[in-house]
Amino acid sequence: MKKVILFNFNGTIVNTKLLAIDIFNEIAKKQGYKKISEEEVLHLSTLSIRDRCKMLNVPIYKMPLVGIAIKRRYQTFIPNLTPVLEISEMLKELKKQGYKLGFLTSNK
Repeated sequence: MKKVILFNFNGTIVNTKLLAIDIFNEIAKKQGYKKISEEEVLHLSTLSIRDRCKMLNVPIYKMPLVGIAIKRRYQTFIPNLTPVLEISEMLKELKKQGYKLGFLTSNK
């Protein structure tokens, strides 16, 4: 039986968190929401979606639209994303050891 490893593209193969924050901050500026500062990132990750919305002054009912806007803008950056440092070497080594590699993403 062949060993299989699945990787999440976002955050594993490429680090996309800061890009998503930058895109949100562009939207926030246009829509009057509170921007996310670097110091708030860790704290925000501990909050529920509802509490994040409260903290950022985003009406909860607008969150799906904000998510769609982020995803659309993010997709324009995909061709220029660079892999996490040394991930290519690690993937080559795993392939050499006989692992079958798969990649998952919610991006289209």
